[in-house]
Amino acid sequence: MPANKNALIRYKTIDNCLRNRYRRWTLDDLVDACCKALYDMDGITKGVCTRTVQMDIQII
Repeated sequence: MPANKNALIRYKTIDNCLRNRYRRWTLDDLVDACCKALYDMDGITKGVCTRTVQMDIQII
């Protein structure tokens, strides 16, 4: 279970992106998708760093 709501949003976004088998996802694409999802859901403009997405992928 994620520690907070932002982590849950990132996990769901990464999972949805990687389920799309018709596109190759790079790490930068996943970071951009997570930033966009956090902005759309909560209005968070701070963004997500690459290391955060890498750790999320390890957890998933």
